[in-house]
Amino acid sequence: MSVFNPYHVWLGIPPEEQPPNHYRLLGIAPFESNADVIATAADRQMIHLRTFQSGKRSDLSQQLLNEVAAAKVCLLNPAKKAAYDEQLRGPSTPVANPSPWSDYTDFAPQPVRTPVAKRRRKNIGPAIGVVVAVAFTAAILLVWNATKNSSPQATVASAVDESPIHHPVVHTPIPKTPIPPKEPEKPAAPSPPIASTPEEIVAKVDERPTFETPTEAVEKPAAPSFEAPTDKPKDTPEKRRLPVPDEDVQQKIAEQIGGIYGRAKTPAERIKLTYQLLQAAKASKEPNERYVLLLQGRELAVQAGEMALALQIIEATAEFDIDVQAEQVKVLRAVGEKLKPEQIGAFYTDSQRLIAQALSADRCELAADMANIVHRACQRSKDFRKKALDQRDRVQAYCRRQEQRREAEAKLKTNPDDTDAHLALGRHYCFDDDWPKALPHFVKGSDAELCELAKQDAASPTTTADQIKLADAWWALGNVRQKEDRDSLLLRAGYWYDRAHAKLTSGLERLKVEKRLEELTEVRQRRAADLHRLHPDKDTPQDLWNGLY
Repeated sequence: MSVFNPYHVWLGIPPEEQPPNHYRLLGIAPFESNADVIATAADRQMIHLRTFQSGKRSDLSQQLLNEVAAAKVCLLNPAKKAAYDEQLRGPSTPVANPSPWSDYTDFAPQPVRTPVAKRRRKNIGPAIGVVVAVAFTAAILLVWNATKNSSPQATVASAVDESPIHHPVVHTPIPKTPIPPKEPEKPAAPSPPIASTPEEIVAKVDERPTFETPTEAVEKPAAPSFEAPTDKPKDTPEKRRLPVPDEDVQQKIAEQIGGIYGRAKTPAERIKLTYQLLQAAKASKEPNERYVLLLQGRELAVQAGEMALALQIIEATAEFDIDVQAEQVKVLRAVGEKLKPEQIGAFYTDSQRLIAQALSADRCELAADMANIVHRACQRSKDFRKKALDQRDRVQAYCRRQEQRREAEAKLKTNPDDTDAHLALGRHYCFDDDWPKALPHFVKGSDAELCELAKQDAASPTTTADQIKLADAWWALGNVRQKEDRDSLLLRAGYWYDRAHAKLTSGLERLKVEKRLEELTEVRQRRAADLHRLHPDKDTPQDLWNGLY
């Protein structure tokens, strides 16, 4: 089985060019210097990659989005870009030479040797040998005479001090003073290897910290995670959040920031200034100053159309006493008002998680507000107009059910036998495919048909004939009910058909069951998609198809 390669399949980067450098990742020319070109290319790649966020490889999509965002940040920062380009270019490669002496031999002019020169070399050879022999004999005689006329100590001292060679004729033993051994030199610390291949260069350049909280380094704008937070243990005290500074204090700090950094006009300048403000916020120990720096950075990110970055800054600002989801609505509205057509797809995708987060926190009004904002923004796109409308309708229907649930629970507290309240709660759990909770309420509810079938279902029939009979009854009732109830009841029929299918002996009965299960495939997929959109942090209930499909 071949391994899926997102660089190749999604971005068209062949394996031999992987891992890609920043320029290849953005699909622009190496060492591109135009900031607008870099920013536009990064936006294009991020919009394309976000189309895969809702699929089965969403984690790979998020990883590539982080890499593209990191490349964008690096290349839009002049200092970081210069350092990256220098490292990417590497040392100049010298011309390969076949021999270390080629500079002196291979290219040096060779003298032309005549036959006369050869004969002269042959005649000079014996003469040189005689001269060397005479000189060596004279040296031996001089040393012997000097040894004979001087003391052994002086001879040895002279030999040690002046000559590197100890003469073999000296045999007088001399007391030797022990010389302490010389301490071995400590080896020098090995210098770090210099990246020479493109892979090593990219690996070194891509070592960047992430911007997660105000106390961490701000380096790459990784898209934030909007999963619903897990429940904390009851004995864990909640961290006290910092107060938001007064308006007057914010105004004074904002004026100081404007005097230091000036104004940014283009999207690239705004993104660059955003990260400068984030770096300053990270370094600041003054809470009021840090709050205003983060707020100013968020406004710049919104002006540049970088909604993911603006939302991440909100998460960082959550150390202060703010309503995170209300601030997310503000960002969604501000970005939605100035969306470009090519940004609508990413805007719609990001909004789904924000809406799901609001629903998980039981804040239906905020979720409905978000869905309305997205619906208005997507009217300019024929590809997302229908999707945004469906999303708005789903959210509104969910909010209505939640309101009905709250009302029913309140009624049952005062009157546990309220049949209408039991029916409303049963329908609520039924839509969420939580049938163990739905059935007891249907049994006590005001709908006689649902009451009778719920009693049979709660008895859990074990024979194949009883299971098929119950499935047929759910199927018949579902086909006469309205849309939401219809889907839920038909899926319950599918649950019992699935239980009985493997034990059927009648060919005609098996054919009927298989045909109905096939018809329910689209309903099941639609319901699973709706549940995932509304509750992305929850798995699809196993009872939907008993894990078979």
